[in-house]
Amino acid sequence: MATAEEAVTARTPIGSDLKVGVDTLSYNQKIVFDLYVRLILPLDGYAFWVKASTLSESALINSMALNAAMLGQPQGVSPPSNFIAQGSLHYATDSRQTEVANYSANRMVFTSEVPIQDLNAIGPDLLYIATFDGPIPGSSRAPASTTAVRFAFSSRGSYYRQANLWHYIGYAVYPTMSTQVVDDPRTLATSQLIVSNSLPIWLAYNSFNPVWHVPVPRPLVTLFPSMLVPDNRKPPYVAVHISGTDTEGMQSMPTLGPRTSQYALAKERVGLTLYGCNNDVAQSMLYSMLQYSLDTELFGVTNIPIVLDDKEGQNELDTIAQKKRIVFEVSYNQAVVRDVARQLIESCVPTYIVGSEVITP
Repeated sequence: MATAEEAVTARTPIGSDLKVGVDTLSYNQKIVFDLYVRLILPLDGYAFWVKASTLSESALINSMALNAAMLGQPQGVSPPSNFIAQGSLHYATDSRQTEVANYSANRMVFTSEVPIQDLNAIGPDLLYIATFDGPIPGSSRAPASTTAVRFAFSSRGSYYRQANLWHYIGYAVYPTMSTQVVDDPRTLATSQLIVSNSLPIWLAYNSFNPVWHVPVPRPLVTLFPSMLVPDNRKPPYVAVHISGTDTEGMQSMPTLGPRTSQYALAKERVGLTLYGCNNDVAQSMLYSMLQYSLDTELFGVTNIPIVLDDKEGQNELDTIAQKKRIVFEVSYNQAVVRDVARQLIESCVPTYIVGSEVITP
């Protein structure tokens, strides 16, 4: 009886012929895949992908798909920090011109002779990014005549079982997204905000635990930034959406503090989308948000928010999701806190004058 590995690698007659064709066309091409870990900044929920080989092994434990272990249970096997896949890579380049950037979009198609198991054996906070025309295996430098292209896969398609070929499809990292792929974690300023809107205020609600004056429990529902909700997250959860056009200034000149800090009064429209919440949870969420504003004074509510029902269906299920929406119009202070004076004091060398003697430590 054939083993599981032999069953996977066994090829049909047409699959054997296609394998010869792929090897001939690609000259036994090999692509290097490097493992990256998702890093979420604690202040505003911004996501980066950091190269796993620059991090400690402990950084991977909470990124595994199955990482819960019983007391005394031996630690599971971590995914490899890199691997090499053999197949055929071809890509098409499409030049794009937008208002803010001109760039080339490279659509990559990698045809593999075997399923790439490492791409499936990782959690949602891990990602393999491939490099084409980069450093060859065993070297840290790419050939001088090439330009490295990094890409990740978003889909697998055009699979035909009898052909024994697997097609992985994705786009190369756009130039505008290159700042989100980090090879050296020391370049990240994790103590500084990236967003300029009120998103950090809403994410801070996740740790809000006041003493209620009335017996209404705070819903234990986690808030995430829109577009950055974890992959395949199951309800209940809340997505906070703030459009770039929904923020307006309410003063022409920011107020400057004694240490060059600046504060600008702003107002904006914030949409909270709730999944998996019934009416009681949604109403409690609305009440607790108003109480959060009152207790912390981080923002003021300028409209009369109310819980709204949204419709979102799936044809295969013939039903609709538990989706609700709450819209807040708020005012708050955009702030940049700079402590220049203290930094100068910490960096200077003091001189003491005692009588006629000058002492410099």
